[in-house]
Amino acid sequence: MIGLLDNGKVGTAGYFDHLEAILRTRFGVREVIRRRKPDASRPAPAELVGELSAADAIVSAVGD
Repeated sequence: MIGLLDNGKVGTAGYFDHLEAILRTRFGVREVIRRRKPDASRPAPAELVGELSAADAIVSAVGD
């Protein structure tokens, strides 16, 4: 399972759409968990980090 952490800025969702498609088609990733921070200027809330902790790897992205 791969986790994708969106920082809440405008361009991140499109980037993650593309990345998720690549992960699934080229690398056979079956499970992707996507979460979005409520605010780009603060750390991710503990509950959100807990949800992502089950992932084998996490990509955190900034979309400006």
